[in-house]
Amino acid sequence: PLTGKMRLGYEDKSLALECAAAIAEGGAYALTVHARTKVEGYEPPAHWEWIRKIREHVAIPVTANGDVFSLKDYIGIKEMTGCNSVMLGRGAVIRPDLARQIKQYENGETVRDTDFAEVSVWINQFFHLCLAKEANNKYPVARLKQWLGMMKKAYPEAQATDAQLEMWFTQAESLLDNTDHSIVKKLEEREMLLFLLVRHFAALAERAAQGGLVGRIASATEG
Repeated sequence: PLTGKMRLGYEDKSLALECAAAIAEGGAYALTVHARTKVEGYEPPAHWEWIRKIREHVAIPVTANGDVFSLKDYIGIKEMTGCNSVMLGRGAVIRPDLARQIKQYENGETVRDTDFAEVSVWINQFFHLCLAKEANNKYPVARLKQWLGMMKKAYPEAQATDAQLEMWFTQAESLLDNTDHSIVKKLEEREMLLFLLVRHFAALAERAAQGGLVGRIASATEG
C-alpha cells in the first residue's frame, strides 16, 4: 500500500490540515506526520498537538513523529496525539536500544536500559561495516565520530571516546602535514596512515567490546 509522510508546512502550519486531507484523498493508506515545519528544521519543540489535529481530521491511520528520544517521550507523544504508532528518527541513533525499550513496555515486560558495554558491541559492528565499505580513507572514522557525537546525549562514555579519537586523529594528521615530502608522496603516505589508523582502531574497538567498554579505547590509544 501507498503511504505518505509530511511536515506541518513550509513556513507556517496554515495548510497542515488541508495537506493531510489531500494526501488521504489521493489514496494514501496511512500518513506519518513530523510535528514541525520545514523552516523549523529540527529545532525543539515538536508540535505534537498538531499531529492530534491531523489525526482527527483524516480517516486514515496517522503515525506520530518528532522529538522521541526516550521511552518517556514515546509515552508522551502517544498520549498527546492519540496515535497508535510512532516513528523513530534521531532517537534511534542517539539511543540504539530505544525500540527495544518500547517493545518491552508495550509487551508489559520490565524495561531494561542498555549499558554502554552492550552498545560498544554494536559500535564495533558498525565500524567494521564501515571498514568493509571503504577502509583506505577517513570514511570509517568520520562515520564513527558522527555516531558518537549523537550518542553522547545519552551516554557520557561516547563523549569521552569521541574526544580521545579526535585528539588521536588530529595528531596523526598533524604528523603528516609536517612531513617534508613531495605532494604525491605525502598523499600516498596519508592514505596508508589513514588505512593503518582505521585498522588499528578496529582492533582496539574489538578488544574494548570484549572487555565491556568502548571507553577503554581511549586509554589504549594513549599507549
